[in-house]
Amino acid sequence: MTGTAIIIVALIVALVFLVIIVNVMQQQKERQNAERRTEVARQKAIIDETEDVILLSSKMPMSKQLMRVLMARVANALQAWQKVQSSDDVNRRLKDINNQLSNVDKGYSEISERSFQVPDNEQHAIALLQGLKKLRLLIRAEHNKGLVSPSIFVEEEKRIDRLLIRINLENLMSRATSSLLTKQHGSCRQMLDKAETVIANVTVPDEYIAGKIEQINGIRSQLDAITRKVEEENQEKLKRKSDEDDLIFNKKKW
Repeated sequence: MTGTAIIIVALIVALVFLVIIVNVMQQQKERQNAERRTEVARQKAIIDETEDVILLSSKMPMSKQLMRVLMARVANALQAWQKVQSSDDVNRRLKDINNQLSNVDKGYSEISERSFQVPDNEQHAIALLQGLKKLRLLIRAEHNKGLVSPSIFVEEEKRIDRLLIRINLENLMSRATSSLLTKQHGSCRQMLDKAETVIANVTVPDEYIAGKIEQINGIRSQLDAITRKVEEENQEKLKRKSDEDDLIFNKKKW
């Protein structure tokens, strides 16, 4: 093999080797970009779901401690996003959430449980229930990471339980009252039975629960009174029918 041929073969081998290296590097770059996009999408999902829950603070009780946990979750997600894909928007949002974290003790006003009003609109009430369930999942996730102290975790779990019970009870009692007004007595009793089942699972009843028990008993008394009245009216109808039958029978005898 001549020197020229050797050079040509060497160049071909080098070119093939270069192509292989370029392809490997391109594949690696594409894989890294795909992983980066996946990570960004994951962090964006964390931020979106957490911010949705934070918005609930304007509609229901949420403590300062819990707000700090949620804001810190957003901040951590933004930091993870920043590491894989930094941008002016991410940097600005991270700065904003850190400022909010610093000011949460000064500028955050919590809705008290005592003043909390369950929405009259059933769809809004259902949205709150779904939000509370999502909030519970977030708290547990942060607690499992060691980012929520056991005392705060237990306190917030109890608060969520109370709010879930309250929303359920208000919804059931509203439907029971509506059924009573529309004379759907069977549906009314079903709602009251469900409300009593919810109350039976309350481990530490409070004034609110006592008030609901009184309300349930009051509606049951109304239902019992209606039932007695219907029975009396039916008995009166039967008596009149019997008297009419006797009168007709006596006339026929004559």
